[in-house]
Amino acid sequence: MIRIYDKAAERNLSDGSKWTRIELQLRDERAQEFANLINHGVKINEVFLGVLKNYLRYVIPDETDSNNRRWPMTDYWLKLMDKIENYALWKSPGMEYNLWHLEKYLKNQPVNAIKTYVNIYGTGELMKLVNSSTVKSSPKYDNLLQEAEREKEHIQKIRQGLEEVSAPEYDS
Repeated sequence: MIRIYDKAAERNLSDGSKWTRIELQLRDERAQEFANLINHGVKINEVFLGVLKNYLRYVIPDETDSNNRRWPMTDYWLKLMDKIENYALWKSPGMEYNLWHLEKYLKNQPVNAIKTYVNIYGTGELMKLVNSSTVKSSPKYDNLLQEAEREKEHIQKIRQGLEEVSAPEYDS
C-alpha cells in the first residue's frame, strides 16, 4: 500500500510549511522482496523510488481515451523518475527465474541485436562490450549466478566421490 498525505495538515501546522509524506506499507513476500533487493546491494532509496515508479503514475487525463494506461504522464513525474530503475515487488507464483527463463529470453528478445553485433565485430568485441558494461547487476541474475555456482560445486563433489569409489586399490 502506498500512502501520500499532507503531514503538515495532520500535525495542524499553520505556519504555511509544506510537508508531504510518502509511505510504503509492505507485508509478507513484498516486504521480503524489498529486503532482498537491499541485501543484493541496491540502496534503500533506490528501491523505494523504484517501487514508486513501478506502481504509481501521475497522468494527464485524456477525455478521448478510456484506457488510463495510455494517458501521458505528467512532466514533473517523468522528470522525477527519469533515471530511476523500476522495482516490482510482486512475483508470479511459480515464476522462479532460472536458466530456462534466461535462455528463453536470450533466444527471443535480444538475439537479433546480438547476432548482428557479432557478425559485424566478432565475439571478442561482444565480450569486451559485455565486460565493460556499467549497467548495475540485477538481483535475479545474481541469484541465478549463485545457484549455478552451487550446482557446479555440487557436480564437482559428486565427480570426486565417483572417482574415489571407482579408483582401484592396490595392496603393497
